[in-house]
Order: sequence, then C-alpha cells, then structure tokens
Amino acid sequence: MDSRQRRTQEKLFSAILELARDRAAGDITASETAAKAEVNRSTFYEHAESPAHLLRAALRSEMLAIQDKNYDDVPEHTNGNNLRATHDVLDHIEKYASIYSRGLGRNDDTSLHSMLSGVFSATVRHMIETDLIALPDTLKESPGAEALARFLGDGTVGIVDAWLAGPEPRSHDRFIEMYAAVVPGWWPFQTD
Repeated sequence: MDSRQRRTQEKLFSAILELARDRAAGDITASETAAKAEVNRSTFYEHAESPAHLLRAALRSEMLAIQDKNYDDVPEHTNGNNLRATHDVLDHIEKYASIYSRGLGRNDDTSLHSMLSGVFSATVRHMIETDLIALPDTLKESPGAEALARFLGDGTVGIVDAWLAGPEPRSHDRFIEMYAAVVPGWWPFQTD
C-alpha cells in the first residue's frame, strides 16, 4: 500500500470509528462514512466492502499494532510482555467501549466477536510458534495447539464482554484477576 492509500485508509478508519461510537455499523452507510472521511464513495469501496467490514479492519489494525509493539518489536520475549500487552489491549477496548459493547454478541451483531477472537487466537499461535509457551504433552499432538488457540481466543472475548458489561469505572486489575483465574496454571501470565 502506497503512502496515499495509507492516508486514505487512516481517514476512513478514523471516520468509521467516530461514526460507530454512537450506533451500530449496520446502521452506517458507505456514503456517510466516505463523506466523513472526505473521500469519494468509490474510494470507500476500494478499501472496504461495507462499513461493518471497515470497522472490523480499523479495530483489528489497532489490535495488531499492540501485538507488534509487545511481541514482534521487542528483542526478548518475557512473561511481562503478556501483562503489558493485556493492559494495552484493555486501554484499546476502553477507548472503544461503546463499539465493543454493541458488537460482542449481546445484540444481533457478533462480527466483532470473531474479529477479536481471531486476533487473540493468532497471538496464542504466535506464542506457541516462538516457544513462549511450553505446551503440556496432551496439547503437543494435533490438533492440541489449535484447540488451545481457539479456546483462549474465544474465552478471552467472553471475559472482555463480561468486563465491559460490569460496573464502571472498569478496573484492569479486575480483568486480570478474572483472566488469571480461568487460564491454565501453566499459561505464562504474571499478575504482579
């Protein structure tokens, strides 16, 4: 993607994130998203097939940047990366709390559930592939690692959804307590 396309994508991401704060992506049109981003409607369709697709791409892009920052762009992997990444993810989710609350399955639109689960599952796969996780023998045989990635991906989304539905102000520490209570004891996750 060249710099012009990247700037256009950033404008579209910004526009959809702003519009989606107040209503579901299914209620937002491509035309109003393009107008908000100050691009043509045809340009919108060069970047996304729908406002919901664009919203998932925008949120996924930020989540992948968090993964890069905490796992790919650091010289040494440690369990502390998991805790830093968790705080960064929670900051992201809180920033877009109204969007995630609407899109994680308590209503009809579950598209954000699959997007978030995919990001979390990919993180688990990355941790397995880079030997950040010492799998127990029962998970070393196929499809054990994939089952773990999908289980933790979907389960983490469930905890996020419950945390968002809880009372405000939301506490990162409370999320981490809940998460630490449900992940396996061998999972590399420090709470201090």
